[in-house]
Amino acid sequence: MDVKKLLDIVNKYLSLIIILPAILGGLWQIIELSRISFSFIRFFSVTQIIPDGLLILLFLLIFVFSLLFLIWVLEKYNKGDEVDDESNVKEGNIYHAILFLMLFFACSIAVIYFNIFIANNIENIFNLLIYLPINIIISLLAYGFLKESVTHCIQIISVKYFKPIISNAWYAFMTVQATMLIFLLVKFHDVFMMPSELKNVDNLICKVEKVYDTNEFEILYANDKYIFAECHKFSKDWRGKPTQSEIRIFKFEELFDDTACNGNKRIRDAFVKDSIADSKKPAFIN
Repeated sequence: MDVKKLLDIVNKYLSLIIILPAILGGLWQIIELSRISFSFIRFFSVTQIIPDGLLILLFLLIFVFSLLFLIWVLEKYNKGDEVDDESNVKEGNIYHAILFLMLFFACSIAVIYFNIFIANNIENIFNLLIYLPINIIISLLAYGFLKESVTHCIQIISVKYFKPIISNAWYAFMTVQATMLIFLLVKFHDVFMMPSELKNVDNLICKVEKVYDTNEFEILYANDKYIFAECHKFSKDWRGKPTQSEIRIFKFEELFDDTACNGNKRIRDAFVKDSIADSKKPAFIN
């Protein structure tokens, strides 16, 4: 596709491209609010849809282009290289086939460890950018090793025996990839909702302690106007029915209310403890 055709397509669908981030961001916010309670959609924030939508669009573009590239490479690799008869089988032996099969399993283990590493360091934007490219490289290596394990068999009967194993192994590998991707998306969702290193959350903890006399709560969702927290404490709802938790909505500005923790001994002790721990760290002098 040349540049002129690409520009024509962009010009044709320009209006859709412009509103796409808003649509994606709006859908995401509706889904998040509906997961808490459908009635909470009334707390929908219009100003939040653009940043959410742009973030979703960025990851969708990276995912789609990476997937298309992977499909294109696999098609090129497979073109004219079918092992249907003995004349197409490369010279080799069963040890080569086993070796490449072991390399495939090594790629499978590498995928799992790489995904776990990214999930544990997901706050780093560089890790998110390299996630799909590295996964594609590992997937291409895994596919190549599987294919080589077939083509290095001497007899066609060995190839026929290996084909179902190779096919099932590849499907298992892609299942692992999909499972790890879902795990990463869940992890990213939690971090994006409220970063773990954000100390302003202490202000919210103090607010909850003042209202419920407990610091056991979970932030379910936050936009640029409200924070939805589930407080874990046995109580009764407005109908008098017993419930083990209830939803409390805080204004987003309460994250920046540093007076919320005034007189809170637990937070003050934790602050002193952290300060002492930091003072014991060795200082590096240039």
